[in-house]
Amino acid sequence: MTEASEVAAFAYGETLKQFMKLGPFHNHLTTFTLQGEDMPQITNYVDLDPDIVDVYGVPVPRISYQSHPYELAASAFYIPQMLAIMESIGGPGSAYPTVRTLAALSLNTTLPPALPGEIDAPVQQILSNTPFNEIPASAHIMGTHRAALSPAHGPCDPYGRYWAFENLYHAGGGLFATAPGYNVTLTIWALSYWVAAAILTGVGGRQSYSKADIDKGQRKLLDVIRTLDGDTMAARAL
Repeated sequence: MTEASEVAAFAYGETLKQFMKLGPFHNHLTTFTLQGEDMPQITNYVDLDPDIVDVYGVPVPRISYQSHPYELAASAFYIPQMLAIMESIGGPGSAYPTVRTLAALSLNTTLPPALPGEIDAPVQQILSNTPFNEIPASAHIMGTHRAALSPAHGPCDPYGRYWAFENLYHAGGGLFATAPGYNVTLTIWALSYWVAAAILTGVGGRQSYSKADIDKGQRKLLDVIRTLDGDTMAARAL
């Protein structure tokens, strides 16, 4: 799909079909990508741009983002590992001598002086070693509808209900407070169960929540799922 979408800008129809049959990229190239956990930061958010509007005069979304030292440390650790793997499958003495590295670029191969989780760590020195770190890219987008214990920390309550609306719920990756280093299909499935059961039981509607409130409400949600959907794999796991 990626190959087709990149070529579709200048080829379509029969030409695109023939190009995909030849497969000059996916039959001959492979890439290594690091997928690490994206730590939550209060300074990373989406709001409306105060200066830029669309053709209808409506402010466009604006994304404010900066990498956490945890992600930078992960990149600094894994990039040399990936380069070593690429070299081992195509470099001198490799068991696969016909495989050759077309290009290998590492923006940072030294561990930055920051420990995972130190939000207040001086990140400027780290960012100077990763000059292209903040170039926008997206994959498996999560967040922006973060579930929180109070309105001050997210637009949705712990059950996916928007604080600003009594009858509007969100059930998906937007509720995540962080983006883990793996695909979250089953977790989103579980969140859908969680939100649906919350609507049925009416456990939401508070102005704020404590952890004890969530523990108490969870028992009600599990009872609903086991009762109404007991034949599913998810219910049996619960």
